[in-house]
Amino acid sequence: MTGHLWLFSAPISATSVQWAEARLHLPGLPRTGRIASMAHKFAVGDHVTWNSEAGHVQGTITKVHTGDVDYKGHTRRCTPEDPQYEIKSSKTDHVAMHKGSALTKIKG
Repeated sequence: MTGHLWLFSAPISATSVQWAEARLHLPGLPRTGRIASMAHKFAVGDHVTWNSEAGHVQGTITKVHTGDVDYKGHTRRCTPEDPQYEIKSSKTDHVAMHKGSALTKIKG
């Protein structure tokens, strides 16, 4: 049980606490400084890689969303502090949307 907080008999990971701190701005939660270090900013044209169910994929960012957007039948929650990115795969022309935390910039 190390590394988890227990609430209603269910584990809550440190990532869940960080999400609550950042998204809900809850007073009283400890400020650890980890939220700011998780910020990932990318721009249109950046070449990135991400992990999908088919393995690692590479692509180019085509759009940056900073407000809520409907994407493939689902509402994606986006803010200027936590944008989401549309990425076109380099190999298949498939378009995906991911948070910055799921992406890694490819140097070059």
